[in-house]
Amino acid sequence: MRWLGVFLPDPTAVPEAVLSYVAGQLEVEDLSCVGRYLERRPTRFDHAEEIKLACGLVEFAQVRAEFEDWVTARAWMTGDGPRAIFVDGVEWLRKRDVLLPGVTTLTRLVASARADGDERCATSTPAQPRSPRSPNCSTRPDERDKTS
Repeated sequence: MRWLGVFLPDPTAVPEAVLSYVAGQLEVEDLSCVGRYLERRPTRFDHAEEIKLACGLVEFAQVRAEFEDWVTARAWMTGDGPRAIFVDGVEWLRKRDVLLPGVTTLTRLVASARADGDERCATSTPAQPRSPRSPNCSTRPDERDKTS
């Protein structure tokens, strides 16, 4: 949870070295007890709440509107691609101690904000006259006439 910023659906499905490291931090000597962690479904939710409280983490829902505004402004003002906005968005969330939503949630939010930014740009920019092009767009018709 610490590095990812999210709670894994199955926290036991990680490399043994990771389990050993975390077990050492929690002073758990017998790793076989980890298998019992998922026996009681509420356990992981109880622990997630305890971790959020202990670390002062904020639910994404609490900052979603502010984050959407930030992403939209970023897309509109910079023209950055989705990867840059996504990475910087994760940094924005981490700086505010926000428990990260799933990757799909962030990806869709960034894509939507970029589409909104593109539409806003298209509707706020005066239309430029376009020169007529041939079907294959290689030359303008008036230039084609000069070369034949």
